[in-house]
Amino acid sequence: MRLSFSRRRSYNTGHSGSYSASCNTSCSANPSPNQNRRQVLAGVLLSASVGLAACGNEETGALLDSTWQITHIYSAPEDPTEVPTDIAGVPRLGFSQNSMAGYTGCAPLQAQVSFSDDSGASVAANDASFVLLNEVISDEIDTECTGTAAWVHSHIAGLLQSGNRFALHFDSRGELVMQLDDGQPINSPALRMFVL
Repeated sequence: MRLSFSRRRSYNTGHSGSYSASCNTSCSANPSPNQNRRQVLAGVLLSASVGLAACGNEETGALLDSTWQITHIYSAPEDPTEVPTDIAGVPRLGFSQNSMAGYTGCAPLQAQVSFSDDSGASVAANDASFVLLNEVISDEIDTECTGTAAWVHSHIAGLLQSGNRFALHFDSRGELVMQLDDGQPINSPALRMFVL
């Protein structure tokens, strides 16, 4: 089963096809009732896409069975890292074996993904050391998305670009770190997430 939406912006100009979720959201500090409904819809669709991924395989691991809340954005050593408290809990990602769906705090996004091990061989998500993002698309952000929400959106959207490959690390607390595989020995951009 696939939910579909109309693409507003594509980061891969050769894209054609449909993806699994959509919503038109806002990042206003005082959202209107319509904006609240849109934000709830984005959460429901993200949860549904994660739930549908879990239905396909009873033995999926935490990566596929979960909605991941983005708590820290490591974009540069001089930038703040923690997602600001006024939008904490809003930016999220969810994975299936072949796709990723998420919400930046200002716009939903989608990507086709492929997983690989340390040798570069294709593997199931639960055995993966890396994830490659393909055909990333995102709705346009609402004009009311400003301030810290816009900062968070721009940094997440800047990292989650078509063609970017991320190393997947689970720490001792079960948090997931997606670190950009950019060839730099230190200070590579990353997202830290915990499972909801």
